[in-house]
Amino acid sequence: MVTVHEVVEKVGSVALLIDAVDVGDISVSGALVNEHSDPSPWLEGGEILMTDGMGIDDSRAEQRRFVRRLIDARVSALALGVGPGLRYQEVPEPLRQACRSAGLPLIRVPETTPFIRITDAVYSMILSTRATDAERTAEAQSRLVQAAARPGSSPDVIAALTRLTGLWAQLRDSATSDVIAGKLPEWISTDQVQLTVDQIRPRELRGTAVIPSDHGHARVQAVGAERLRGYLLYGTDDGKIGQDSAALATFASSLLAIDLERRAAVEQAQRKPRSDAAKRLLGSPLSAAAARRILSSFGVEATRLYVATVSRPPDSHQLLATANRFLGEALGTEDGDDVVLIIPETAPDHRHRLEELTRSSAVGLSGAFPPHELRMAHRQATQAVAVALRGGGGLVDAMAIGNSSLLLQLGGAPALRAYAEAVLNPILIPTSGPDRHLLSTLIAWFDSGCNLEAAASSLGVHRHTVRNRLQRVEVVMDRRLDVMRDRFEVWLALESLLVATSLEA
Repeated sequence: MVTVHEVVEKVGSVALLIDAVDVGDISVSGALVNEHSDPSPWLEGGEILMTDGMGIDDSRAEQRRFVRRLIDARVSALALGVGPGLRYQEVPEPLRQACRSAGLPLIRVPETTPFIRITDAVYSMILSTRATDAERTAEAQSRLVQAAARPGSSPDVIAALTRLTGLWAQLRDSATSDVIAGKLPEWISTDQVQLTVDQIRPRELRGTAVIPSDHGHARVQAVGAERLRGYLLYGTDDGKIGQDSAALATFASSLLAIDLERRAAVEQAQRKPRSDAAKRLLGSPLSAAAARRILSSFGVEATRLYVATVSRPPDSHQLLATANRFLGEALGTEDGDDVVLIIPETAPDHRHRLEELTRSSAVGLSGAFPPHELRMAHRQATQAVAVALRGGGGLVDAMAIGNSSLLLQLGGAPALRAYAEAVLNPILIPTSGPDRHLLSTLIAWFDSGCNLEAAASSLGVHRHTVRNRLQRVEVVMDRRLDVMRDRFEVWLALESLLVATSLEA
């Protein structure tokens, strides 16, 4: 950074009227000669404005307005040429006072010093500073590259970034939020980080954000090459992040992306045997001993396991890569567009962890089964995910589904549909006219506990409309809904239809 004070020292023959303001830290981005009364259109901010005063009016009020225009244009200093052959032989006192009040550095330039000397001083110092900064940046980048030379280098890259820039930094796994390297200051909470990450996650590799705080400055940047792998958090405990430090953090994120992609490739190669084992356990029938041997070969000794079916996860590769670390040695495989996970019963807090891992997907979770009965667990999880999909997503535990639904699912889709259509056919056929609403009204009535008011509210109609439709159902189906046997048969047919549809899907 080039400052006003440094420029004055380099030129030598000019005088800085230091009674105007302490200018030690005011940076300079350029120098410009302009004789207009309002030079604002020619200014970008940060310049030393040089003038012989041709555009400066003699009145005190106009000189104050002139200085205010310079302040609004973010000028770094005003350099006024003075001497016998110029408009002003000395700096006018009103102009000096206006600069002092506004905090604008004022430089007295004698007639014998051409403005070109100030211009040369400014731009030669800027070029020298940029060359020095470039050398310093190149050296820092070289050290970061050295830190990233070996596999598993993320902790070394984070440590080097912190050492070279003075920033704090932390790298987190994008799927599990696990800390890979580094640490955060105390004024940033885990909840703040998670909220920010959740906001930028949809933007994937383009995700960046600032964590708002009164204590310091913090940024979050997505890390990855082929796909999102992690998040780099970095910042300062006071003040803003310098431009050079931010550039090095961006460079470091590229090196971290290489390491995380390398780690993902290794995990993918290691995952194939686990995927093949999961397919065997979920596929053909196995003896208890054979199933235990398969699990033991991967260090899984649990006597009971859960199966989770995740419907169309956004990134199946990422899910499988993190499930093993996040769910206690879980095995997993792809099943079409879905992912199926086998989770040991000993996995701590497995349900909560599974929900964290699959936030945006519908998930079905089975009960705990012995290793040789995982085919049945898979079927149970598949039935549960169908329920989750009907409900709009989230996790559905098969053990929490009504026993009647589970019992019906054992009958198979063809038998269930045949029974449902035999009972419900009179209200399944109409697709137009007043009878087209009978099926939806009947479902709403049962879902609301056979309550007219609640059913009417869910359908957005009057309760008399619901009553009339139910009476019509009784006529076309030749059944009495106030007779328990008829009511149960109609309810069972509706449940059979729903279960058959989910099994077919």
